[in-house]
Amino acid sequence: MKGLKLLNTEQVCEILGKAPQTLQNWRSIGTGPKFVKVGRDVRYREADIIEWVENNVYTETGLRSA
Repeated sequence: MKGLKLLNTEQVCEILGKAPQTLQNWRSIGTGPKFVKVGRDVRYREADIIEWVENNVYTETGLRSA
């Protein structure tokens, strides 16, 4: 798989500015980026991190009242 780049938790934490515990919490409740298990190790595909960030872009914080 040419171009496949797997990132470890520390690398993703640096990119997202989050603590490792936050990513662990996200994995357990299913709200964070997709991840891959390589044996016992957790890895993230770089493309999935980019996709997750793109899918979490907002222009406002909530719904407006009518």
